[in-house]
Amino acid sequence: MNDAIRLREPLGERAFPADELPASIGGPGAVIVVPGAAEGEVLAHLDLAQNGRAFLRWVRADAAPVWLTPGTRLELAQATLLVPPASALQLEIQHDADNRTAPPDIPPPAGELETDPADLPLLRTAFSPRTEPGTAPVSRPRRWLPAAALLALAALAVSMFVFGARAIGLRIETDPRDARVSIAGGGFKPRLAGRYWLLPGRYTLEAVRAGYLPLRQPLTLTDASPTELRLALMRAPSPVKLDPLPAGAAVYWDGQRAGANPSTLAAGRHQLRIDAPRYASYASNVEVRGGGALEVFAPALVAQWAPVTILSEPAGAQVRVDDRDAGITPLTLELDAGLRSLQLSSPAAKAWRGSVLVHGGESQTVGPVRLAAPDARLAVNSTPAGADVTVAGRYRGRTPLELNLPPGLTYEVAVQRAGYEAVTRRVDLRAVPSARLALSLNPVLGEIRVQGEPADAKVFADGRELGTAGQTFRLPAAPLQLEVRKAGFDSFRAALTPKPADPQVMNFKLVQTGTSAQAALPKALKNSLGMELRLMPLGEYEMGSNRREPGRRSNEVQRRVALKRPFYIATQVITNLQFRRFRESHASGVFRSKTLDLDTQPAVNLTWNEAVDFCNWLSAQEGLPPAYVKADDGWKLATPVGNGYRLPTEAEWEFVARYDGSAPSLRYPWGASLPVAPNSGNYADTAAKFTLEVTMPDYTDGYAVSVAPGKFPPTALGLFDIGGNVSEWVNDWYSAAPPETDAVQEDPTGPAGGKEHVIRGSSFRSASITELRLAWRDGASDPRPDVGFRVARYAAP
Repeated sequence: MNDAIRLREPLGERAFPADELPASIGGPGAVIVVPGAAEGEVLAHLDLAQNGRAFLRWVRADAAPVWLTPGTRLELAQATLLVPPASALQLEIQHDADNRTAPPDIPPPAGELETDPADLPLLRTAFSPRTEPGTAPVSRPRRWLPAAALLALAALAVSMFVFGARAIGLRIETDPRDARVSIAGGGFKPRLAGRYWLLPGRYTLEAVRAGYLPLRQPLTLTDASPTELRLALMRAPSPVKLDPLPAGAAVYWDGQRAGANPSTLAAGRHQLRIDAPRYASYASNVEVRGGGALEVFAPALVAQWAPVTILSEPAGAQVRVDDRDAGITPLTLELDAGLRSLQLSSPAAKAWRGSVLVHGGESQTVGPVRLAAPDARLAVNSTPAGADVTVAGRYRGRTPLELNLPPGLTYEVAVQRAGYEAVTRRVDLRAVPSARLALSLNPVLGEIRVQGEPADAKVFADGRELGTAGQTFRLPAAPLQLEVRKAGFDSFRAALTPKPADPQVMNFKLVQTGTSAQAALPKALKNSLGMELRLMPLGEYEMGSNRREPGRRSNEVQRRVALKRPFYIATQVITNLQFRRFRESHASGVFRSKTLDLDTQPAVNLTWNEAVDFCNWLSAQEGLPPAYVKADDGWKLATPVGNGYRLPTEAEWEFVARYDGSAPSLRYPWGASLPVAPNSGNYADTAAKFTLEVTMPDYTDGYAVSVAPGKFPPTALGLFDIGGNVSEWVNDWYSAAPPETDAVQEDPTGPAGGKEHVIRGSSFRSASITELRLAWRDGASDPRPDVGFRVARYAAP
């Protein structure tokens, strides 16, 4: 039979072909599960009659089967079985929590019987004895006559019962086939030709078999009842034992926590989950055969720990795992899976630090670790302090400084400070455990003459008063900030480096306070996207870095720059949300499986041309002239450039980045020296150790990739993330060797052309001294996951 019943449930729709029926309805373990029924409880069976009609057979002995005709509605625990008007083979079960509107009750189509399935017409079998033609009786001994007489009498009695009393022949099939069937009720119930011959009336059928739940159901026989019945027994529940099972494990069958092991489960498929300490969470589907016999299931749990043996030479070293004391070598520990930090220490040896990657269930050995002799100590002091110290060609910090060095060697120590003569010494640590080096540095002086109007203005160097203008001052040959002040006038500032044997002249002209164009400009602007732009100070400074600066690159050529045209610069870089106002399809993507595409994160993975496109679009939005015009296949700065939005020039970016509140003198975003100050920016910190190859082990900012601008304190000019988070595209073409010149460059915009554009500022990927410095510069043409941009504009056309 190819007919099938389709059933729609809250979790989906499925079909039941005739060969898969009957299907049990009840609690967990039933084929069709409804809420409100207990585990293993069966309420009814869904089945298909020989005439292709669906009916429901209740398990309760006092309930008669029900035909499932269009419009039928039956309550099953906390669910409702509905038969829609369209088809009696398209069923739906609604859980009471669904709150769906039930279909209307529709009477069965005309001509259908509104009777119990047990009341269908039964097939009557007419009896006529078969006579073989042409046969003649054979004479045999008469010994069989008594037995034949008895059989004849019995046959006559059955025939009289069947034909005279209108008996109904009922064929009963069972699944399994060898189940034992009994019929209670009525009187004489002969079985002939595979059928039970019963008079019309009410009976109780019972089918039993070992390993199955007994089936008991009422039967009402009428002339309209079906003459064939099929009884399907359900397998009895079985105890299911999990073996092996770790101590302390929590076991869940079909979402319910098991109270014991073994658990008694109904036959069928069950969902198993095991949560055990130090093991991965386990989930599987388990098929329970049923039948009452014990069934054993062996879950394949994956250990989340492994034995690790730690050895050292010599033995007896103290072991710390993840900064907790663990014991003395040789030592075997059960460590949780993952990257574990190790430290071995001994009073007579140098501490050893390392790590071990523990794989669950895989034992391993670390070592033997050979512990080296303890470090020698070197103390370096200088007068004045703050001198850079290099040991064996490697920069180690600034005085006063204490260092741990490998013992038994001789080291060359170089000490230098800008404006002072460098000093080199050899320190022998072959025979002593420590040494101290105290050096007095001789200054190297250069001359700077300061002259201008008004002549009686005062001159200051790094905040220290030198005297009245019109004099020549001998100053250390180191970068310094000169300032000329007079009451009632705007101060003049410039960054200079005195040079031995090369006298310099600094000219100035002070403007009365309130009379300069700069003073009349608003200090801050808010644009149409809600971005804040601030008016920047102007002045003259030395761009690039000193040749002796630790971490310096050859492309950081020093040159004098004067910024004279007032300009504004955005306090924050452009975010994804702001950039998508211009280009909705932009996606910043991901970096090492971590997203860069949140609305609040900086817009990255975009080209220099895309940043310029945004600037011209923003200018058009606010009625400003575009700062860029088409050139070949890209853009170039308009000549002359108006007050439309643009990228900051490289000279502007470095000036405002290094500005400390009085002059552009900073070396790092947080100050003049290492280490990185706490909470100073989003750099390659300990939070990124699983994301980046190189990180700073002693700095933590809490972010592995870029974060929304403004999470860290601003600069003295109110700018956020000048250091860290993302590097920034600037306006200029990139040149690896900017020309050295003694002439002061006014408002420079960079080379006329090139293949790459300049990138300035460190990012969340920066960990080296070179990249953390504000003088660091690079060139690129392709997008990067850590490069964004901020906008700038001149104050007037």
